[in-house]
Amino acid sequence: MFSQLKPLQACLTLTCALLLGAAQAAPVEQLRLFIPGPAGGGWDTKAYAVGDTLLATGLARQVVYDRWEGAGGWRGYQKFIADENLKDALMVQSSPLVYRPLTGTYLKGFRDLTPLVVLSNEAEAVVVANHSPYRNIQQLVAALNSNPMRHPIVLGASKGSIDHFAAAMILKKAGVAQPRDLRFTFRRSDEEAIQALQTGFEGIVLFTGLGGLHEALANGEMRLLAVSTAQRIPGFDAPTLKEQGVDLVFNNWRGFFARPDLPADKRQAYTQALLQLSQSAEWQATLARHGWTPLVLSGAELLRFLEEEENKFAAILEDIDLL
Repeated sequence: MFSQLKPLQACLTLTCALLLGAAQAAPVEQLRLFIPGPAGGGWDTKAYAVGDTLLATGLARQVVYDRWEGAGGWRGYQKFIADENLKDALMVQSSPLVYRPLTGTYLKGFRDLTPLVVLSNEAEAVVVANHSPYRNIQQLVAALNSNPMRHPIVLGASKGSIDHFAAAMILKKAGVAQPRDLRFTFRRSDEEAIQALQTGFEGIVLFTGLGGLHEALANGEMRLLAVSTAQRIPGFDAPTLKEQGVDLVFNNWRGFFARPDLPADKRQAYTQALLQLSQSAEWQATLARHGWTPLVLSGAELLRFLEEEENKFAAILEDIDLL
């Protein structure tokens, strides 16, 4: 595990709406953010984006980052709940916290933590190399149906990851005849997956979160076929799945969770800081830069959301039977 110290540098819930008229809270003296995955991944990107913005807005004076990766986040989860040095920390989490317990790859879930705040959604992106012959989802599905073994799907993540989950769900909905016959190749990071895709031999398409594609899209290496949001995302030249006849909207939420033994005063202070963060101009700029969309949930509303997500993923898992 590493630790790194950094020096000072649209509301959807009733809680957030009430804070619009409140004075800014006293800054958190030190906030420790725990990342249960590798550098450069979605959890990592979210944690550092939040930490940087907390410092920039004066909502925190210091932010410390800790990491413990492995087993799709389960090793980090175990470290978070067992290590007394992390008793006042917040862990960044996302959709796998809901569905991995259903598959047995996590032995605990969100009910064993204290959910504080969800801050945003990230779209799943369907992306091909710029030289790819595929121009839309229909052409991609036709190739996969013709011979799935000769047309691998590249993922910059492990088996059972949110990208694996999203790819299976999207392709089944798009008309892949035999989803269980799909061939996936797994790489450790999006960077490695992009390199594999460019060769033209290791895969024909990459499924990944939109936020990690800025450089590859900007330099012309990759081309977006679709994003999984309900509407197009400003600044990203890509139609939605719905525009291409795929009746599906899918987002990977990300937020922060505490241990059950976090003292009430710190729980309140951290929650207020994150909710006030969500209202700042600096955070709106961060959302736009990464292609994230706002989703601000806390308290009872967040618990209801997580329960609804659990029911949704249980139905999807039964349907696609890939994980």
